[in-house]
Amino acid sequence: MLVAVMVFLVWLTWAFFNKSFTNYDNVTLTGVKAGLSLPENADIKLRGMIVGEVRKVEVKGDDVNFTLGMNPKLIDEVPADVSAQIVPKTLFGEKYISLIPSETPSGATLKAGDTIRGAVVPIEFEKLLNDIYPLLTAVEPENLATTLSAFSTTLEGRGEDLGNTLVTLNNYLEKFNPETQGAVDDLIKLGELSDSYADDLPTVGRLLRNSVITSNTVVDKRTELAAFFDESRHLSDVLTTLFKASGNDMVAVAAQSVTPLGVGAKYAQTFPCFFKAYDRLIDERLDSVFRGLTLHIDLEMVSPQPTKYIIGEERGRPSPPGEHPIIPKQSVIDNEPMANPDVHGIRDDGTGGPAGLGTVCDDLNKFAAGENPWSQANPWPGPPAETWKMVGLKNSHNQKFGPDSAFERAAVASLQAAGYYEPSLLGVDSPGQRAELNRIAAATTGVQVDDVPDVASLLLSPVVRGAGVNAR
Repeated sequence: MLVAVMVFLVWLTWAFFNKSFTNYDNVTLTGVKAGLSLPENADIKLRGMIVGEVRKVEVKGDDVNFTLGMNPKLIDEVPADVSAQIVPKTLFGEKYISLIPSETPSGATLKAGDTIRGAVVPIEFEKLLNDIYPLLTAVEPENLATTLSAFSTTLEGRGEDLGNTLVTLNNYLEKFNPETQGAVDDLIKLGELSDSYADDLPTVGRLLRNSVITSNTVVDKRTELAAFFDESRHLSDVLTTLFKASGNDMVAVAAQSVTPLGVGAKYAQTFPCFFKAYDRLIDERLDSVFRGLTLHIDLEMVSPQPTKYIIGEERGRPSPPGEHPIIPKQSVIDNEPMANPDVHGIRDDGTGGPAGLGTVCDDLNKFAAGENPWSQANPWPGPPAETWKMVGLKNSHNQKFGPDSAFERAAVASLQAAGYYEPSLLGVDSPGQRAELNRIAAATTGVQVDDVPDVASLLLSPVVRGAGVNAR
């Protein structure tokens, strides 16, 4: 009986020690390893206060599950999003679980059956000793003792100096530490720059090799280069003299060229058609007409001949009133369709004449391509009378420049009555005019003036006066 009572008392004491009569709210904590010396019944603390104890440690492969018995009265004070660390109470003491609240708590609290994941075990002093143990065993004790004795002798009596040195070093480090990140960034950029230089070194090498070749060429050609520089100096002196003498004129010419260049730009699109037609005219017509230094034509006289255009005084008579060459204003030219290279087609007045300069260019392109749109039987109608009147004409000149109805008939009749215009120019050459025609024929054919036949003036007179000629 006494033995049974003693056994009961021992069991009761053990039960009280293991808190078998205490109720807990169990929570699971997972980790990758167990902390050394973490026993069952180890404390669980939150901000230094014990809120439970470890009830069970269970190892499953590389993972460890801890059953945490939380005090039912305090579990509502533990946030649900806490993390856990296994830390020692002292340097070599047993460990406990420290619950660390989140910096941004959610407001929920821990409840029975919850799981806290990822227990963290800080670096332990035992691990430090385990890591340093191979080093200690590799050093012979007597050599270590000699080294430590020499080190101790060296430091003996120099503690204050060593302390001042450490203080000074600390001051340097305090000033150096803020610049550390900048130094690291500079080193990184230096590495990137070095990589760029390494990538470009082959190009730099080729450049240096080419520079050597160039330098050798300069050395070999130094005599020619010296002569070139002397000539350049001489040329610069000449140009300096030229520009001093004509510089203002060049500036004036450049300024005055703006308007002509603008006009040229406007009509530039007509230049190709004119030159192509002119080239065909020379190749197929003029070369044939003047072959062998002899004029070859079939002359068909047109009657009545166009009357001549009188400029200035003639035979002591004043120039005809109102009929003299004029240069229209630019605004007048811009409004004239015949002066516009963008106007194509024919006029709608029934004459079949060109509506604008673009039509003339189209005809020239046809002629250059081998097609002749006009002939003696179907002559080119020409521009309208308004275009001729724009440059000062007051007479149709026997309808060469349009119908008589387009001009002032009264003025024409008065001029004809005064003897300015003859209805026909056939056989009206004066002796002076025939002599001038003979000189033209002599210069063209390469013979002496006295050897020119009388028929030459008869053939050339209609051409000079504007007669229609069919050259074959």
